[in-house]
Amino acid sequence: MMGKNQGLLPMATQVPSLPFERKILRRSRLKHWFYDHLTGFSAVLLSAGVIFVVAVHAIGAAVLTGVLGLLYFINQHRLNETRLFLELFRDFNQRYDKMGDDVHRALGRKQPQPLSPAEEATLVGYFNLCGEELLMFRQGYIHPDAWTAWRLGMNDVFKNQAIRRFWAREGCLGSYYGLENLFPVDAEPDEAVDPAAGAP
Repeated sequence: MMGKNQGLLPMATQVPSLPFERKILRRSRLKHWFYDHLTGFSAVLLSAGVIFVVAVHAIGAAVLTGVLGLLYFINQHRLNETRLFLELFRDFNQRYDKMGDDVHRALGRKQPQPLSPAEEATLVGYFNLCGEELLMFRQGYIHPDAWTAWRLGMNDVFKNQAIRRFWAREGCLGSYYGLENLFPVDAEPDEAVDPAAGAP
C-alpha cells in the first residue's frame, strides 16, 4: 500500500523530479490514498444513507441507491486500474529483462569507445521502453513507487557518456513521448541526472 510504504527510501535514493513529475506524483498519491481509505468512506456514506432513509423514506432510498452505485463504480474503476497497472508492469519488466544484459554491457564499456550498431539498436529499444513508461506514468497508470524505481534505473543509464552522446542524436528526434524533457539532449551527463533544478 502506498501510504504505509511512502518515504521508506533513504534520501540519497529518492529521485529528484521535474515540476510535471511532482504534480503527477501528488495526484497519483492522492488517488491511491483515496483508494486505500475507500472502505472507511463507504462505511460513513452508508451510515449517513441509512440515517437519511429512516428520516425521509422515498428520497433517502434514491439517494442511498445513488451513493451505493457511485461506490461500486469507484471500486470497479480501481480494480480496472490495478489490472491495467499489473499488465503494464509485467510487460515493461519483461521487455526490460530481454534487453537488460545488453543495456548493462553498453554501460560497462569504456567511455571513449563508440557504441556498436547492435548496442545502438538495443538502446533505441530501451529509450522506447522508457518513453512508454513515462507516457503511462503521466496518464496516472503507473504507481509512484514503480515510477521512482524505474526513474532511478534510467538515471544510471543516462549517466554514461557514450549513451549520452547517442541520446544527443536520438533524443532530438522527439519520438520518445517526452523523455527528452527528463534527459535533455543538450545537457551534460551530470546535469541530466539532477533534474530538480528543471530543464535547461
